[in-house]
Amino acid sequence: MLIIYAYFLIFTFGASIKNLSLVYFCNYVLGTYNDGITQTMLSVIGGIPMGIGVLPSGRWLKNLASGMSRWQASCSMPSAAPSAGCSPRI
Repeated sequence: MLIIYAYFLIFTFGASIKNLSLVYFCNYVLGTYNDGITQTMLSVIGGIPMGIGVLPSGRWLKNLASGMSRWQASCSMPSAAPSAGCSPRI
């Protein structure tokens, strides 16, 4: 549970830094472009690599989930032995 809290805290801190730096970058680096259109365009352009990375990971997670469901189905049989990788039920 502490790992989840730590992950959430780091994720929230990183998102806050990203949002604050976007306002700084649009206002002071690009000039007086502190409007919603420029910030939206920068966010979309910055999110393209993440969108490209989501596609392969989605297929990988689908394969992982189907493999886990097959493993759970084989271990739920009464004849499943501990030598097959299934832990005995207590």
